Amino acid sequence: YQLHRLPTHPRTLSHTHALIMALATSTIGYPRIGANREIKGVIERYWKKQASQEELLSVANEVQAQAWRDQQAAGVNLIACDGTLYDQMLDTIFMLGIIPKRFQG
Repeated sequence: YQLHRLPTHPRTLSHTHALIMALATSTIGYPRIGANREIKGVIERYWKKQASQEELLSVANEVQAQAWRDQQAAGVNLIACDGTLYDQMLDTIFMLGIIPKRFQG
């Protein structure tokens, strides 16, 4: 945290310096489908075998990179890494290793 001295007006604060903390901004999620629904389109093409895995991952990586750039340009300090292709809950379960025993091989 950084403390900044605010300019004071003698009539209002009688030479007292006010201090504020600079706040950090963060996101806990960001729309992940793409501005033009690119993820949805490439996933549907992939399921129909009309797009390769390489194309799927390339589009997904670009959409996520654009989301990071957009958030950075908006002044967000702490950007979440929340990219998923389809099922956010399933991805989180695998990421954390908390697969219910009934679904474990």
